[in-house]
Amino acid sequence: MTPDEVMARLSRLRRAQIGGKRAPHKPLLLLWLFGQFAATGSARATYAEAASPVSQLISDFGPPVRSPALERQRAAMPFVHLERSLWDLRDHRGKEMTADVPETARWLLDHGAVGQLRPDVTAVLADRHARRRGATAAGPALHARAKRDDLCGSRP
Repeated sequence: MTPDEVMARLSRLRRAQIGGKRAPHKPLLLLWLFGQFAATGSARATYAEAASPVSQLISDFGPPVRSPALERQRAAMPFVHLERSLWDLRDHRGKEMTADVPETARWLLDHGAVGQLRPDVTAVLADRHARRRGATAAGPALHARAKRDDLCGSRP
């Protein structure tokens, strides 16, 4: 996939409407993944690793939820539904998980869900400027947060 193709796919993320606004769940998962990739060189994460920080980002920047129990599992929806052209999701045995699996924390934890940005995506995002461009493409309003907190990483 070329850099322009990756950016186009990021800019076309399907996002749910919540209260008349586009939900930030998928862009926030991506920003967290970009930061992990910048820090560690890996774009692979188990749901157990991503659940707390991504749920917190969604709680900070997304619409409110009614219960603390739901707040703790907010990362489940984007973990399951991030576009498969960008994301590979598997269980602990390596079996592919489809977008129709339950989007609950318990189910993802019980099945050892692990996601990874596709290799052709990470090849493009190896460059920090491409990560910043990707953050802007995925969620323009969220790009300021990425820049401020350097979620896209200062690693070249």
